[in-house]
Amino acid sequence: MKVLRIVCISMEQSWLQMLRDRNETSHVYDEEKARYIYENIVGYFPEMKETFKFLKEKYKEGGSESYDD
Repeated sequence: MKVLRIVCISMEQSWLQMLRDRNETSHVYDEEKARYIYENIVGYFPEMKETFKFLKEKYKEGGSESYDD
């Protein structure tokens, strides 16, 4: 949830679902549920990539030149 407080995220629902899926993975013993979560993960990548770009730009604006892609 910390990332939601730090960054203005355009797709808050996606991030909240990511957190729910992450939390459920430690309790999933059902293959069907595991596949559902796996399929969700693929869909999260674009939002994660956009958030990374946003954070990287904010980090660079702060005066630091050291960051990894």
